[in-house]
Amino acid sequence: MKIDNSKDYYKILGISEDASEQEIKKAYRKLSLKYHPDKQIDKSEEEKKEAHEKFTEINEANDILGDTNKRYQYDQLRKFGGFGGFGGFGGFNPFGDFFTNVNKKRKPTYPIGQQINLRIRLTIEDLYNYDKPKIVTYNRPVRCTECNGVGGTGQETCGHCHGTGMITEIRQQGIMTIQNSRPCQYCNGTGFIIKESCKSCSGNGLKNEVAEFDVNTAVPRQYLFQNDSVINISELGGESRSPEVPNGDILLYISHDFDTDEYEIDEFGNIYQKLSVPYYECILGNDNYTFVACDRGYHIIKLPKYSRTGYKIECQEMHGAIEGSKYYIYINVDMPKEINKDEEKYLEEIKKLHQK
Repeated sequence: MKIDNSKDYYKILGISEDASEQEIKKAYRKLSLKYHPDKQIDKSEEEKKEAHEKFTEINEANDILGDTNKRYQYDQLRKFGGFGGFGGFGGFNPFGDFFTNVNKKRKPTYPIGQQINLRIRLTIEDLYNYDKPKIVTYNRPVRCTECNGVGGTGQETCGHCHGTGMITEIRQQGIMTIQNSRPCQYCNGTGFIIKESCKSCSGNGLKNEVAEFDVNTAVPRQYLFQNDSVINISELGGESRSPEVPNGDILLYISHDFDTDEYEIDEFGNIYQKLSVPYYECILGNDNYTFVACDRGYHIIKLPKYSRTGYKIECQEMHGAIEGSKYYIYINVDMPKEINKDEEKYLEEIKKLHQK
């Protein structure tokens, strides 16, 4: 993405110019969740347009500020007005303070919490009972309560990054000075070394626990009603070692675990059951035709005479997945593979009647 130094990316994310990587990520997550298209479904077209523009701006700002090299270039362009603004350097050296603040000590940094991938399979009964809680349990890392995520006692400043948490490399390439920064591998970007590891978490700062969430409240229903959908659930994943750093997310894969030749559900929560009905019932009709629905209970529909395959009937005794949605029956005329002699005799009689 091209760096546009005319835009104030810091202002777009609502952060200061000395914001840490974690602060940038936290601000981006908060704003992207607020302006995400999935959150605008019930908004007006004008509001959707405004949210889309804001969402695009937020992603652009995160792309620049979230990348160490791009952020550095952006800061320098803003500072010196781009190469076009040097005007023969105007009596000053634009590279004069490239090395300023390289060794400035930062707050200890921790990576965001672990992303957790989960898959759930929903039966037609799960969707029919959408208004009832469906609890999913899973394992996730959480901060150790014994060491509060630090990993132990006896902290010493890391001698490799001098407490910055970052290893910074600067090299000259022609007239360009290039700076690259990466987390220190000796202290894992924290800026300090632990002398005595916590026995409870073995120095990891994290322990596993069983967590849970209700699918029906955490996931927008359009994702539940669509087979093989994927949704990101913010900050329900693993905790970070620091309470100031966001939790990880859950990447949830949703699939339907039922025969789609028998049941379907649309985006509005209407449920469709395909029901095979004997041909004689379809011809004669039945005001009290009994069938087994997705709740495994017996229900009644009024079957009109001469019902054909594809005929749709609303079952008044049933509801759809959400309030206001319907339960429909699609008729499939069930023709027998064979009939007995008595049935054949009666059908021959009917045939003769029609030939007169």
